[in-house]
Amino acid sequence: MKNRSIALRVLLAASLGASLTLSGCRKYDQDGSLLHLRTPEARLIGTWNSARVQQLGTDADTNITELLSGNNLRLVADFRRDGGVTISKLESDLVYEGSWEFNEDKTILHLDLMYDRTLGPFYRDAAGAEYGDLVANTVANIGTAQEFFFETGSYTDVTATVLGYLSVLTKTSVAFTYAGGSPFFGYAPGDDVTSYMAQFITDFMNEGLLDSDENYDAIVALMWSEYGVELTYGTTPPLVSGASDPDLPGILLDLYGIQVTYFQGSITAMGDVLTYIADNGGPSLQEVFEGDVRQIDVYWKVLELERDDLQLYQFREFSVDNVYDFSYLLRFEKED
Repeated sequence: MKNRSIALRVLLAASLGASLTLSGCRKYDQDGSLLHLRTPEARLIGTWNSARVQQLGTDADTNITELLSGNNLRLVADFRRDGGVTISKLESDLVYEGSWEFNEDKTILHLDLMYDRTLGPFYRDAAGAEYGDLVANTVANIGTAQEFFFETGSYTDVTATVLGYLSVLTKTSVAFTYAGGSPFFGYAPGDDVTSYMAQFITDFMNEGLLDSDENYDAIVALMWSEYGVELTYGTTPPLVSGASDPDLPGILLDLYGIQVTYFQGSITAMGDVLTYIADNGGPSLQEVFEGDVRQIDVYWKVLELERDDLQLYQFREFSVDNVYDFSYLLRFEKED
């Protein structure tokens, strides 16, 4: 019985010693009730995802720029053992790099952050004038699949001109010849009078005497019945079948003296778009990217720092007297 009593006393003493040891451990106690064995630094290390970002008040925040702006804000904060930190905004390309440290009593977390991002592209001429709207409109016009004709060796657009020629080259052509009857502008039988027939054909159409300018038999009959002029005609098939006819460039060069290249599709490569603008009377533009570097100090007052729960107040200005003007309430959850 005596040995048993001694053993019980030893066990109670050991339990009491353990309790004293635990109660003497350093703890992170924001509200007087939390007991932690790990230091705040150790608990902070890891990756945290924002679960809540709530703005408090409506005044401007001089500490925060793009970091806490935007709707449906989602942040990922990665705190590393070497004192480095990366904060990313999931809905944007902003990534903040920097360092973190606690103040002496571990109630304030200071983040010294910087982001370095590329802005642009901008489209500027030699004088620095910006032509972003011109580029956007040009891309909208030529960025969809269509048929183009360019002066060979350039992006000079002659599509409208070529389509005008095509309206003639793809039609059956007709030649009218004077054969006799009443005098006709001094022509002799056998002379080509095609160039004089356009106005007569238009008049016949306007008067309702002719239903089509390609009804050549009716045209010849009307010239006889209305004017006593005897004509004959001959037809020639279309010279080309359409815009993609491989014979078209040669015919355009022979008949109209223009050298063109046919292109079917869309023009989206930015270098080609800028060349198109310059070749068609626009300015000579360069695509420019610029760096935007910004450094900010962020101060967070720590409310909770549990194993997987981090709650903080963001405040606008740091005060050595611990008088804070809070602007955001943030809550993070730690990744497993």
